[in-house]
Amino acid sequence: MKYLLLVLILLLQPVVVSGEDFVIIVNKNSPLVSADVSTVRDIYLGEKRFAGGIKLVPINMVEGSLKEDFLNRVVGMKPKEYKLHWVKKVFQEGITPPPSMASVTDIIAMVSRDKGAIAYIPAGYSKYLVDVVIVGP
Repeated sequence: MKYLLLVLILLLQPVVVSGEDFVIIVNKNSPLVSADVSTVRDIYLGEKRFAGGIKLVPINMVEGSLKEDFLNRVVGMKPKEYKLHWVKKVFQEGITPPPSMASVTDIIAMVSRDKGAIAYIPAGYSKYLVDVVIVGP
């Protein structure tokens, strides 16, 4: 019982990650369960906004090393380039940039509720996933 309480307390805390590896997650009923890196990149750049008739909702972590690693490795941009990309998208196409969230547990909860949500989280959290699957490399 004490172990379960400790796990619940840890899950409710926002996490600041430094140089930790990440996994990309989607809802278990998402049309993205077999997405590749190219598809994930297009989603985070706003080039792909629907899949299987479902609106896609990419979610970013707040600024930090995890987001920087994800942007570099998957999107192929530095954070500053990514922000500039989205400034242009907002003005040219009128679409909204992906939201950022600080809490890994909030991100997991959103992905588990929304079939179109996609996010990246620290790899260490993958053991806590329910109603969510890992995609990508």
